[in-house]
Amino acid sequence: MNENDNLNKLEVYQEAVKLCSLIWDEVACWKYFPQKTIGIQFVRAADSIGANIAESSGRHFYSERLQFLYYARGSLMESTYWFSLAKARNLILAENMYSIEQLLNELPKKLNGFINYIRSLKQNN
Repeated sequence: MNENDNLNKLEVYQEAVKLCSLIWDEVACWKYFPQKTIGIQFVRAADSIGANIAESSGRHFYSERLQFLYYARGSLMESTYWFSLAKARNLILAENMYSIEQLLNELPKKLNGFINYIRSLKQNN
């Protein structure tokens, strides 16, 4: 089994991919001004969550793996900010709001759990 297979089995990674796909589909429907001001940053932040989880899986040293997971956590918090702003400005379609919000609420727990798991591997070696 290669690293990519392991990565695709990670629930936190799967949910990050699901989140960025939902956000992409949502932002793609926005008008020009909100898309260019909030939307692009929202998409970039959401895409960065999964990208950093993926990059962490390719790192050999625990400290490097953790650093990229911390970047993923920062991108998740940034995504939460952009979601709140888009929601306050009535940009998010009602049919997508719950799914995005649910993932944004669940991912921090799963990401922190994964970070703690990687920390425990370091302590056991």
